[in-house]
Amino acid sequence: MPAFAAKLNAKTKLREGSSRSAPSWRRLGLLLFLAMLSPETRVFAQSGSPKVSATVAYVSEVPWQWNGEQGNPLELWARKLSAEWAPEPGEGEERLRNLLPELSWKRLAITASTNMAEAFVVNGYEWIESGAAAKLDMLLAPSWEGKPAMVEFVILRQRAPKTSGEDSKFSLDELFKKQVFVDRGGCGELVYRWLDREIRVGTGATRREDHAEFRSAANPTQAVLSVYFGEAEACIVSRSSYLEVQRTNPNGLLAKLEEVRKSPPLLKHVIACPHGMTTKRRAEIVKSAAAVKLQQPDGLWSLAVPAPDDFKDLRQLIAEWQEIFGDRPVYIPSGTPPPAPARAPAVQSGTTTLAIPERRIP
Repeated sequence: MPAFAAKLNAKTKLREGSSRSAPSWRRLGLLLFLAMLSPETRVFAQSGSPKVSATVAYVSEVPWQWNGEQGNPLELWARKLSAEWAPEPGEGEERLRNLLPELSWKRLAITASTNMAEAFVVNGYEWIESGAAAKLDMLLAPSWEGKPAMVEFVILRQRAPKTSGEDSKFSLDELFKKQVFVDRGGCGELVYRWLDREIRVGTGATRREDHAEFRSAANPTQAVLSVYFGEAEACIVSRSSYLEVQRTNPNGLLAKLEEVRKSPPLLKHVIACPHGMTTKRRAEIVKSAAAVKLQQPDGLWSLAVPAPDDFKDLRQLIAEWQEIFGDRPVYIPSGTPPPAPARAPAVQSGTTTLAIPERRIP
């Protein structure tokens, strides 16, 4: 026993000596690593991501229920940011106090003008249309691999038989008085902004309700399968959603369905701040947001500052839609290059000046 106890004491002292020396080696390695970093990166590495406290607001889609499995993207980001920016200590009810689900843009504008929140999670098209009234400036956009999130809508129908080896043509006239399922893709009314413009230019109808029976789909799967089984003439979904549905039966869906129209890539969501927020405070929020991550089925999403070109197609669509249907000015914040002028809906052709086809709606 004495010999065994002596050996045990020797091993214990050896482990204790190793444990005492290990931190010094780790500390030395960390110091060498920090010495190789730039001064700015060194400060960030030593202090971690800056902690800020801020209240987050968004327009809640009530009474509309976004039925996607992952929930409303705006609400997901709003809750994520409110949790990250909750006042210390960030306990359960404390976190809810810095989250404001507004019921309308009018209420959101009041919240912005009274400085009740500093971050506003909104749809990109809504910011362009109503940002001036709400006095909001764009700061960030949800991004994946450094690229802001975009949505591309597609119109799907059953494959039409080809004639003489040529691809079948598609016209929106084919949807007249037919049933069409629409999935909004978590982007509010953006899909209808694009669809309204396509119908007006393609058919001359002043209201989409006069052209076809558009029904909101509970989810992309319902929309796609309604066309696959012949329950609807066509459906409109985001390309990413269609690709997700394809994974369930890629050969069968591709053999029976075809894509006949698509939208340009449109910016989905933005994180905005009040117009009166100071430059210093904006920098603090942007720096803090760099550490915010949101896990989605297709990867880990972050926040980044979008470039002016990221808004190009979205601005063009909204400008054209407002020229046809609305009278609200397009919001252009100071320092942002103006969008390209909207294409005129009329096209000169000889002595004929009618570019939007006339259509008599019974």
